[in-house]
Order: sequence, then C-alpha cells, then structure tokens
Amino acid sequence: MSESAVAREVFGIVSKLGFAESGKEDASLIVRKYDGDMANWVTKKSGITHPREADFRRFKVRPYQELVAFGNLITTTGWQRILTCAIASGTQAFDVGHCRIGVGTSAATAVVGDSDLYATTASASASANRLWQGVDAVGTTSTAGGTVRLSMISTFASSQANFVWAEWGIDQGTGGNTATATASTMGASQAPLLNHKGQALGTKATPAVWTATAQLDFT
Repeated sequence: MSESAVAREVFGIVSKLGFAESGKEDASLIVRKYDGDMANWVTKKSGITHPREADFRRFKVRPYQELVAFGNLITTTGWQRILTCAIASGTQAFDVGHCRIGVGTSAATAVVGDSDLYATTASASASANRLWQGVDAVGTTSTAGGTVRLSMISTFASSQANFVWAEWGIDQGTGGNTATATASTMGASQAPLLNHKGQALGTKATPAVWTATAQLDFT
C-alpha cells in the first residue's frame, strides 16, 4: 500500500534583457515500514542486530507499507549552506558524519526561517516527540532524466521514534547512526537546518523498523 502528497518550491531569475530563467527544487520523503517479524528475519539471516534499509533490500524483504510524501521547504540557512559549499568556502558538507534526518510530532506549517523541528525538546517528553537519526551511509547524487537528485537514508530502529510522525527535516548533527535514543538525538537541531516539512507520515510503534529516504531534486 502506498500514499502520496504533492508540493514544490520554485524560483526564477529575469534579466534586464528580457530573458527569464527558472528552476525548482522538488523533494520527497519515502518512508518504508517493516514490522518486527521482518526485522527479526533479517537479523537471523545476517547476524545484524539492527538491520538498516540496505539490509532489507539485500535480503529482498519488502516493507508492509511504503509512503511517499512529496514536497518540502528549503530554509534560508539551508540555501546559504548549499551556496557556500558550491564555492568551497570552508563550510561543512552534509557528509556521513554530519547529516541527520529528524522526525517530530508537530504538524505546524514550516517557514523559511525555521532552525529546528517544532516538536518539543523538553527533557521529560522529548523521547515521545522528536528524534534525529544519523544517515546510514554517505548521500548519493544522480542526474538521470535531467534532474539532479541528492538522496539520503536513515533507519529508525524498533526502540526509536515511536510516536506520530508529522514533520521531518535534515540537519548537520553529528554522532552517526545509532540504534538507541540519546540526549543529542532527542535534542535541538544542529545548525544548519537544511529543510523542514510538516506531513502526516503515520504512527510508528515498537517493534516496527522504519526507514526514511529523503530525495531532493533540482531542475
């Protein structure tokens, strides 16, 4: 079963000579949902305690649901980081050690000035409201069909992010991919926040394992 929603961000340039040039950034978050039996089967076959998206694919385990949510908003600081990386100004890239996908419970509308998810960071309730998870591996790029795509994947283990997924974003937090929640992963975003989007993605509950694949397309 699959579900989808659509949105996009468009920008343009008009010169004094009358020529117009435009581009757009489209995004999707693909949430693949695996139940506890699926995860346990992969663990038995591979010996991997906390299987990730690549492990499910390797053993040809298909998710019980795949949800594709389209659209997101690149933040002001996100655009700034993209441009400064383009001119190699010494800023940190979104590499495997400095990139996380975060999910939270707030459905409030994202705005370009956002610097964090909206879900609370209060220590008493953070674990039930938000989680940042390091990417499984370095992001990939492709240019198929004339679209430049940046892809990143994070896996949320059975004990993680068991709440309503109503928003998502990408930041430059460190710490890598972990199978347990920590003060850092439940805390505030680590600047810059690349993007932010409020979307209904479902409610995760243990022992399910969910993976989040962010795809940012530039044309």
